[in-house]
Amino acid sequence: MTMADGERRLALVVEDNPTNLMLIRAVLERGGYRTEAARSADEALAQLQHVRPDLILMDVELPGRDGLSLARQLKADRRPLPSRSSRSPPTPCATMKLG
Repeated sequence: MTMADGERRLALVVEDNPTNLMLIRAVLERGGYRTEAARSADEALAQLQHVRPDLILMDVELPGRDGLSLARQLKADRRPLPSRSSRSPPTPCATMKLG
């Protein structure tokens, strides 16, 4: 997926399972996204100090802090993230574990 200036959109994938992470990144990259990865909520928070993704795809069950609490924090925290433009903040998304 590309923006008006031709730059590909950025997705942050927060997933601790290496197989799931590889699959999700492959699907997103095939769809035109650039991807960054974090394996925990704390790692995602650290990355968000430096990047502003257009999409955050996050596992619910993460080591340490769970994905839902991070999604709630990101929604409640209205401080601006680093930005390349005046785009709106990313929408945190949570995946569900099946089975």
